[in-house]
Amino acid sequence: MGSLGFGQTAAACSVSVRLDLERANDVGPRAAGKSWVFTPIQNTRKLPDITFKESEMPDVGTPSLDQLRVFLTVVETGSFTAAGRRLSRATSAVSYTIANLEMQLGIALFDREGTRKPVLTEAGTTVLSKARAVSGGIDDLRASVKGLLGGLEAEVTLVVDVMLPTSRLVDAVQAFEAEFPTVTLRLHVEALGAVAQLAIGRIFLSRQTER
Repeated sequence: MGSLGFGQTAAACSVSVRLDLERANDVGPRAAGKSWVFTPIQNTRKLPDITFKESEMPDVGTPSLDQLRVFLTVVETGSFTAAGRRLSRATSAVSYTIANLEMQLGIALFDREGTRKPVLTEAGTTVLSKARAVSGGIDDLRASVKGLLGGLEAEVTLVVDVMLPTSRLVDAVQAFEAEFPTVTLRLHVEALGAVAQLAIGRIFLSRQTER
């Protein structure tokens, strides 16, 4: 039976193995056995060193609501002067507010070179959509709180019969939303029997909650 022998111990690094075949006691057509010798060969090729550096995100300041309002007003009016008139502020105060906002964000919002009116940069256009969303959210929040202080419900459930004409239902829903824009309306369209059962269930649940 053949025997396996290693000429040296393999190192911890990358090693390739070369096989040297020697026939031991190869006498005559009926050789008694064979000896296999494995000689480890040190791999001299070196892999290039690859260094991965963590990319650090720049620190961005937090703009105030007033800064966003001024920014939106400049965009809507088309100039710092017109924005100042709408906000009852000096033009220099508007320009100063925008400059501070740009410094906090670390980007230029307007291109002021070669034009008499401020033109939004590509980054400024992206910030504009976000600023409008923030401003709209604040307006919605204030309107909702004002409605709650005035005694309005936060949510109203309306159950109507399936036979009610669609045009009448659409008109009613649109009128409700126009009158109470901050109140959530949940609409259920059911058959006549289901309408009564749902209404009774709502009344029962309301009374249980009040207890």
